[in-house]
Amino acid sequence: MKYLEIFVGFFCALLMFVAVGVNFTNVVARYVFLNPFGWVEELLVYINIWMVFLGAGIIALRDQHLKMDILRSLFPKILDRPIDFIIITMTAFVCGFVVWISYNFVTRVYTMGQKSIILDVPMYIPHLAILAGFSLMTVAALYHLVKIFRKDKTSASSMASPADAHSTGNLQP
Repeated sequence: MKYLEIFVGFFCALLMFVAVGVNFTNVVARYVFLNPFGWVEELLVYINIWMVFLGAGIIALRDQHLKMDILRSLFPKILDRPIDFIIITMTAFVCGFVVWISYNFVTRVYTMGQKSIILDVPMYIPHLAILAGFSLMTVAALYHLVKIFRKDKTSASSMASPADAHSTGNLQP
């Protein structure tokens, strides 16, 4: 997962670099040459859309998204793992549903051959950002779900008796 996070982060940084470069070039064209490029705003909108959805995927991979945990404080600490399981399962389901809807929409736009007004870019490309971002969020939710199950296994093995630890060679202070 770390490599996926690094790759997507690098792609977002590249998009940001392109956006800043294009915007700077347009500022120079507008105020120095009095002839701005008409296509820059459309391109910057598409770049921002991609950065937002890919950035949401990175945040989901890092498990750093905003959480409403006020209800969690009402329950005993022992219920944290089941609550996490429910929340992550619901997140995976909702994100997966958005992936399915987005995939159907992108294929429909691709089939229609719709293009943007100024750049003449196939419109399925900007819409792919939603599919890519929610696919990343779905993968992240499934990854975090697996981590919950691994915690169950590690917590069960950490509760083994000292005799079991000695026989397996896992001596821990």
